[in-house]
Amino acid sequence: MHPFWYRLHAAVALGRLSPRDIATWFDIPYMTAWTWINVQRTSKRGPWFVVQYEQKLGLLERAIAQGRLPLKASAKNRKDVIGKLADELDRKVLASHPAE
Repeated sequence: MHPFWYRLHAAVALGRLSPRDIATWFDIPYMTAWTWINVQRTSKRGPWFVVQYEQKLGLLERAIAQGRLPLKASAKNRKDVIGKLADELDRKVLASHPAE
């Protein structure tokens, strides 16, 4: 298994995340997230996407390490909470690495 999946499966377990949560975090379709988790295969769209997925996985791991996941949110607003958290961490990374 590729290191991406080891890390993804650890994040899913530690963060108590569903395929829907992963889809929201990575901004991918539900079935793509389900495939990542259950079939252990990602899209073959090229190196840019791999880098992007790796960065988002790093942010997910950071959110778990900071205790921001697992959520105590109900299923009703879980998607919104996860989406906002992902966006917030993305903005912080962009702000700490301004364009040169």
